[in-house]
Amino acid sequence: MNKKTRNLLCLVAALIVLAVIYLAVTEMNRKAEEAADTSEALYDGDLSTITEVKVEKADEETPLFHARKDGDAWVSLTDSSLEIDSEKVTSELYDLAELSSDQTVAESVEDMSEYGLDEPTATLTITDGAGTHIWYFGDKNSVTSQYYMYQDGETAILAVPLNTYNTIISLDEADLIVETEESESGSGSETEAETEEETES
Repeated sequence: MNKKTRNLLCLVAALIVLAVIYLAVTEMNRKAEEAADTSEALYDGDLSTITEVKVEKADEETPLFHARKDGDAWVSLTDSSLEIDSEKVTSELYDLAELSSDQTVAESVEDMSEYGLDEPTATLTITDGAGTHIWYFGDKNSVTSQYYMYQDGETAILAVPLNTYNTIISLDEADLIVETEESESGSGSETEAETEEETES
């Protein structure tokens, strides 16, 4: 075997080794990405078909938020005197649709009390064209600040970030009412009165 042939064989062998290394690194990166991205959307339905939303907390007798869509408008089911701003509700629904869990804690469990899900601390219910969907929230993990959660009809226990939980339980009808001219002028008069008092003092 002459020198030229040996060099050619060495070059081919080196290319084969590099190809194997490249494939191995690519596969490792793919598996790492799959392991890192375990998030899952809480709601994957059609927002335009949502007709009712309810948010409840275990320590509150009245739902924090409970409204139903009547035609193109949303009406409160907890206080009929409230005039709900439909655009604000739609905005909140988009926020809910973007919420996701961080990871699957367990595919199935026998003792729900281990995660505080035997007596949920909060419940989110969404009714749409496909039916009624319910999510139950349990204990907070003191180390990761995540909340345990599962969806009705599913067996998997998920972990959701603190901001997801807070976004849901902060849904309040009082923040979604139509702002009337009376309330705006009232707040303005109040501010003017406070300014006059400060000036006099």
